Amino acid sequence: MSVIPFPSPLSVASPLRQGGGRIPDAVGRIPETAATTESRLALWLRRWRGRRALAALDLDQIRDADLDPFAVRLEAMKPFWRA
Repeated sequence: MSVIPFPSPLSVASPLRQGGGRIPDAVGRIPETAATTESRLALWLRRWRGRRALAALDLDQIRDADLDPFAVRLEAMKPFWRA
């Protein structure tokens, strides 16, 4: 799949540039596609499942994996949308 480059709104001679007006925030943004939405949802699902699995570990399992119990609990308590 190839990516089509979009020209920057500042590189094209436009009435917004010539008039010295402010360029609206929406100009130059590529709309979010279904693929990026799907990949974001997949990422959130992986995080949610992973953190749920961490929360299910008991102290002996955490120590066997040579992990810090405090760090594991902090990670397990994070919401899925945070990295």
